[in-house]
Amino acid sequence: MKKGLLIILIFGFIGLSKAQEPLSMGDAIQICLQNNFDIRIEAKNIEAAQLNNKWSEAGLFPTFYFNLSNNYTIMDNTENPFTFQPGVTSNIGLTPSINMDWTLFAGLKVIRNKERLVRLENQTRGNAMLVVENTIFNLMRAYYQVVLNKMKIRLLSEVLDFSKEKVAYYRVKSEIGTANSIDVLQFESQMYTDSMNLELLKLNYRNSIRNLNMLMNVPVDTTFTLTDSLSKLLPDVQYEAMAELMKSSNQNLKNQYINLELQQTNTKLQGSGLYPTLSFSASASPNFGWFRSMNVDSALFTQSINYNFGFNLRYTIFNNWKTKRAFKVGKIQEEILQMRVEDMEVELDNNLKNQLDSYNQRRHLEQLSFQNAEFSKKIWELGKEQYSRGIISSIDLTTLHNSYLNTLVNYYDNLYNLVDAYTELYKLTGGILRAVEEEKPVFDK
Repeated sequence: MKKGLLIILIFGFIGLSKAQEPLSMGDAIQICLQNNFDIRIEAKNIEAAQLNNKWSEAGLFPTFYFNLSNNYTIMDNTENPFTFQPGVTSNIGLTPSINMDWTLFAGLKVIRNKERLVRLENQTRGNAMLVVENTIFNLMRAYYQVVLNKMKIRLLSEVLDFSKEKVAYYRVKSEIGTANSIDVLQFESQMYTDSMNLELLKLNYRNSIRNLNMLMNVPVDTTFTLTDSLSKLLPDVQYEAMAELMKSSNQNLKNQYINLELQQTNTKLQGSGLYPTLSFSASASPNFGWFRSMNVDSALFTQSINYNFGFNLRYTIFNNWKTKRAFKVGKIQEEILQMRVEDMEVELDNNLKNQLDSYNQRRHLEQLSFQNAEFSKKIWELGKEQYSRGIISSIDLTTLHNSYLNTLVNYYDNLYNLVDAYTELYKLTGGILRAVEEEKPVFDK
């Protein structure tokens, strides 16, 4: 399949310094991957997920924290006959402390947390790749829409030039009285009709250029010379080979499997609450004090250090069955996601068959419309020759003109639809992302 249309996904960097630069499909995709806002946002999401996917975030390492407390006490013992320190005394205390808490075992909760972070990163990456796939798919459509509009403009410009030549020719003949007035009016009417259609096509062309530029995130009025054309040399495709590729490479299906794995990890995490938790804590807290009597000028300085450490075992005996309920709900969620995976597999298989049928039908329509266009062109050339000999009238020639124009436009549309159908198949079977990743990974791993 890589020998088909989308071999053009080979990248090559180009700048944007000059207008009317040549732009291939590969160039457009490279610019889009670098500049498109949606893709850049997904890159930031992956960066955040990678930062979170650490053992420290999962709770493997101990936690250290620092405390500092201060107190000031005044004690009045002037009316207390039993004190050893009669009078008014004051005490100033300063107590810093360093504490450590470390969960040694919590039902494999740390391991489950790390697995969950890995799944979350995979989920973020899968969602990002889906955005890339859809963006490139839309870019390809926009690129070929520009090509299609350019082809139609070229066709209508040629036909309009013929109408203008005939109008100029018959105006001269009318001035010398040797032309039929209906011929002049007929060609003028056709010229104005072609001119209006051409202006509408140019508007569509400018809009399609803007859509393409928007996807590449370049100034919307930037103009390029597109070097790739609509190709009819597309490969034959077989259901069995396409179905195998789809099951292994379709990004939507991959994301569903990732969601299922994430839910399975969440269920295991809920089950961790059924086990006891063993933790270790330690602290060191020096105590500095200044003691003085209000009746004495001198003060006493005191200093002591307290060390504490110990283990704590906690087991939840009863919490209204919340943990067990959460575990059972997680299992139900797994079953739901498994059914969604199976449903998506059936839906994708149905879509594949529909797209294959559409692709084969469009190939047949393209072949028929091509033959029809060939015959219509011959009839048009023959009609111009017969009109110049006076065999047919201007009305007959106008009929042939419109038939030729409509037939060629219909062929261009069928050719575009054929390429679009192949691109749909390529996307459905993961071909777009395979081609991109083989050349250059979109996101660093």
